[in-house]
Amino acid sequence: MSNAVFTRVLEIDEVLSTNAEAKRLCKEVNGQNLAVWTRRQIQGRGQVGTSWFTGDEKDIAISFVFYPGALPVQKQFLLNMVVCNAVYNYVKSNVNKDVSVKWPNDILIGRKKVCGILIENVLRGNTIDHSVIGIGLNVNTKEFPDHLPHATSIAIENFAFIGSQRSETLDLIDHVSKHVAAFYEPIFNEELICSEYLKHLFGINKELTFIKEGQEFKGAITGVDDAGKLKMLVEGKEVFFGFKEIQFQISGDRS
Repeated sequence: MSNAVFTRVLEIDEVLSTNAEAKRLCKEVNGQNLAVWTRRQIQGRGQVGTSWFTGDEKDIAISFVFYPGALPVQKQFLLNMVVCNAVYNYVKSNVNKDVSVKWPNDILIGRKKVCGILIENVLRGNTIDHSVIGIGLNVNTKEFPDHLPHATSIAIENFAFIGSQRSETLDLIDHVSKHVAAFYEPIFNEELICSEYLKHLFGINKELTFIKEGQEFKGAITGVDDAGKLKMLVEGKEVFFGFKEIQFQISGDRS
């Protein structure tokens, strides 16, 4: 496994949250990138205080502490795109089905969610000093709680899949490492990163139904701006939406 970026990988039997553990470890690593994963996560977190379900010793629960080399704050969404591209490629390598990125950072197989990503940035002036990147990815769970009717896993979508929690975690680390290494290259190809993200973006250039403040409306996603806001064409006009301003209407589910 090629892993030049995350040279320190910690495996923990049980933890409340890998993101919380990674943030605690930031005080000890002295600027070193690291990955911390667990066999059992008790209180996984999603975006804006939501929770994340992880099957014990079945799924991937991992957080990375990453120092992106003084990335300007106004370009922080680049990190989000790079991580999404890495996870997309990992999932796509394991299922022969339609995989996409639902803005800003969920991974879908078909119209069901297989992965959630949570990135928390720590600023130093006008740059990002380091980021804590949490990834919850459903690998081997085949039955989900009733309140998660639109969740899926790699094992559900690929009956021949036989990867273990540990082997798949290490494979994901390898994918993420290879992608975030771009931040250390002399020439950083922002256009290529954005192009790859948009190519796999769910609903790009298609009319979909969204919900804003309880009201449904139709629009077509056309891209994202530098700050990560979603660009859409609504009734012939270009409009922008920030995180959590709108919800997607997918298979009767608001997400």
